[in-house]
Amino acid sequence: MRILLRSTLVLLLFFSGKAYAQNYNMGNSSISTCSGNFYDSGGNGAGAGANYNNNENYTMTFCSSTPGQCVRLTFTAFNIESGFDYLRIYNGSTTGAPLLGTYTGTTSPGTVTATSGCLTLQFTSDGSINYAGWAATVSCVTCPGGPCGSTCSGGPAPANDACSGAQNLGLLPVPASCPSGVGTPLSLNTTNLCATAEMPYTSMLGCQPTGNMASPASDVWYQFSITGPTLNINLTGLQTPEVGLYSGSNCNNLVPRGCAIGASGTLNTSFGGLAPGTYWLQVSGGNLNDQCNFNLQLQNNFDCAGCVMVSNLTVNPPPVNGTYQAGQLVNFCYTISDYNQTSVNWLHAVIPSFSAGWDLSTLTTTMPANCSGAGAWTWNNGLVTSSATGLVV
Repeated sequence: MRILLRSTLVLLLFFSGKAYAQNYNMGNSSISTCSGNFYDSGGNGAGAGANYNNNENYTMTFCSSTPGQCVRLTFTAFNIESGFDYLRIYNGSTTGAPLLGTYTGTTSPGTVTATSGCLTLQFTSDGSINYAGWAATVSCVTCPGGPCGSTCSGGPAPANDACSGAQNLGLLPVPASCPSGVGTPLSLNTTNLCATAEMPYTSMLGCQPTGNMASPASDVWYQFSITGPTLNINLTGLQTPEVGLYSGSNCNNLVPRGCAIGASGTLNTSFGGLAPGTYWLQVSGGNLNDQCNFNLQLQNNFDCAGCVMVSNLTVNPPPVNGTYQAGQLVNFCYTISDYNQTSVNWLHAVIPSFSAGWDLSTLTTTMPANCSGAGAWTWNNGLVTSSATGLVV
């Protein structure tokens, strides 16, 4: 009996030593796994098999098979024809996802980790010359994310992942008349988990209080209408919350109205001088990994303490993705349709502020017609001293 038992143990040890990790060669397929080896089509990247072939055009997707974890590829060998054969890696389940990198020659991708559960790889080779290819190990790690406990586990992107699918919030509560001028806040619990960055990515520069919007980032979009000139935004949940506000009738003619960047999981900001109408709000974290469930609060108010009550800035042509080309001519028209006259304090001046990117030597102005009978609008390119107070502006 003891001899039989010992023989059984030897057989168990022998068979357990024959367990191998699954191998995946490049091809047109989708794989759900958290382990294995990934090779070029010939498997030669592992030091055996054949080189990959000429005229290849394959797309392969690896997705995590473990909820709450994301796929990681660790390349241990990489050798393809430099400048002619390319491996492209996308952060998502399709080639429409953000491009993480394009690799050729012996420049290895190293370690690549998905932030939304999946990685998509596209390999193309030309009609001549091929090399050993590559070898990589497949694993899964906890998806990188923001400070919240929820992480993307490779699920679908939110319905409002792009501007074209913006969640329509309708008309924000109408603010009360002055002297209150306050509107009822609209609050919603929402998310950018598994959101992707559209290509090309839309973002703005020169945000409140400082800095530029991250580009790209995992953004989601909202559409709403306002009646008052001030919009207050409160956002909590993302590690570095960011918002971009745009006006326009649709996603193809967005005009930037301003952006803001928060910190430590909170953003409180206000945009003023807005005309009644439709607006689009882009919400993201500070990078592709900053994803979470978050709370968004919007409040539309009148500015009863300010001078300008209702105004509108039109820009022609609008910028493309928040930017203009060098040498491009742009027309601005600022219209004030209501201001707050307190006692004998009247609206005296509008002072525009231009960033360093504008060539002010090309600036031309057209003065509006006088509308009160008590003066005339003029353009003053310098200091002006008030005849009543002596104040220099």
